[in-house]
Amino acid sequence: MPAKQQSKDNAPHLQISNSIYWRTFAVFFLFCFFGGWIVSVDNFNYIETQKQAALQLAGSRSSVLSQRLNAAISTTYTLETVLRENQFKIQPEQFQLFATHLLNHQPDVSSLQYAPEGIVTYIVPLKGNESAIGHNLFDDPKRNREAFDAKKKHQLTVAGPFNLIQGGVGLVARLPIYLTKEYDEKFWGFATVVILIGDLLEASGLNELSSQGYEWILWRNHPDTDLAHVFSGTSDNLIEDSIQLTLSVPNATWFLNIKPREGWLSGNYLHILLESGIILVFGGIVSYFAFLLQRHPFLLKHQIDLRTRELQEANSKLQISEARFRQVVENDQTWIWEVDSDGLYTFS
Repeated sequence: MPAKQQSKDNAPHLQISNSIYWRTFAVFFLFCFFGGWIVSVDNFNYIETQKQAALQLAGSRSSVLSQRLNAAISTTYTLETVLRENQFKIQPEQFQLFATHLLNHQPDVSSLQYAPEGIVTYIVPLKGNESAIGHNLFDDPKRNREAFDAKKKHQLTVAGPFNLIQGGVGLVARLPIYLTKEYDEKFWGFATVVILIGDLLEASGLNELSSQGYEWILWRNHPDTDLAHVFSGTSDNLIEDSIQLTLSVPNATWFLNIKPREGWLSGNYLHILLESGIILVFGGIVSYFAFLLQRHPFLLKHQIDLRTRELQEANSKLQISEARFRQVVENDQTWIWEVDSDGLYTFS
């Protein structure tokens, strides 16, 4: 084997400690961990911004709903006032004219009713509501709870939402009316306002939430079962990971839950992907430079070892050459001498 090839084969190899690779991985992990924390904080802030926007939007819609609902419910007091002015005598023709005029100014009200002794007797408009005539509120187990509460507490109550006898889903506001003679009170009956939920939601703008990319539900705790009763919205069940607003109505509390249809991070997925990609790329670059910095001492030592070995090999070759030369000179009978540039003998 040639000496040159043998020298290459015997050259020291570069050896790098495994700890360098572990430290490099640790640098990459820490960089990605810190970058992930930044992304999570950014996502948290984005979600909070989305929730604030949803709260403002839902809050404005629910505020309109509450105002319109209260305005519609207050119509019961107008019915009571007119009834007292007429000394509790109801003329169907006059009631028809008056109620029609009142309905024109209260578009959220579906119908106006008088229920003497709790029996629905007068309704405007009558068309479409004929099936409710003669309905005894106290005898209906599905309706009588609020009726008894209103009579007992002498307070306006709102029943529902529930399926109306005449069709549709609505609310029924009942104001108990009493005849007062000196110190005696006698229950006369109810002044009633019927409000269709669909009309109320349409007027308040809650239905527009769906077209704006939101899931939403309007619900209450059912007074009979105390279970969640979803009576309007994009789902029949409670929505997970949603924000909630509370709406106070007479003798009840409603809840409005809302969330983006695609989730709170919708619209931010590309941003998350770009951030994650940048973190991975920069993490790789930083880790690579960290590896180079750690490897530098090993490269320097390797170069020194190579130079040292080359010098040792050159010195060894020189010693061998000198030994061979001296052997030739000592064994040769010829006179051999060496003269320097000044003519002096340096070897003979």
